Amino acid sequence: HYAANGISSVRPNARTWNALLNGMARASRARSLNYADDAEAVLSAMFEQHHAGVQNTFPNAFSFAAVLTTFQRCANTLSVTERADKIVRQMEELHQKGFLEDPPDVYHYTILAGVWAKSKV
Repeated sequence: HYAANGISSVRPNARTWNALLNGMARASRARSLNYADDAEAVLSAMFEQHHAGVQNTFPNAFSFAAVLTTFQRCANTLSVTERADKIVRQMEELHQKGFLEDPPDVYHYTILAGVWAKSKV
């Protein structure tokens, strides 16, 4: 809708969304599940924009790491740990299909381990 309003030069891209996701991760130190929900919603919005044809909005390894970090800082229920697992599996699948350049690496798996370690499960 940005281009329709004549301001296509300020259209959010993956870098813009990643800045927002990183801000959510840093702000989530209060352990509020709202940030985890919001970070997951931003990741979904990135996919939706990409599928709608908006260029440079497909999530990358940094996007997933920021969402996982938010989950780690909010990890206090089984649902957050399961959602973090799902995010990593989604990364693996996207990489295997050639949509994601970088597979999950030791950084992503370390964050995932932190999510499980901090959960009350």
